[in-house]
Amino acid sequence: MLISNNVTLTSTSVVAGQLVARTFARPHDMISEVIDARVYAGFHYRTSGVNGTVIEYKVADWVSKHYFLPLK
Repeated sequence: MLISNNVTLTSTSVVAGQLVARTFARPHDMISEVIDARVYAGFHYRTSGVNGTVIEYKVADWVSKHYFLPLK
């Protein structure tokens, strides 16, 4: 998996006119919260979020192996 677990992420948004910052200890925590939010809002089923994340990792892995190659 390409995502490092040694990264702290902070995301900010405006909620009811107030700037709110959410900090996540791992990228996986942020992804899980986004999946939960979309399920609770009724936008998706959980399998859509989970399967989409699996595809995302596979695409990112392929791109990193085939596109970002050293210059010759």
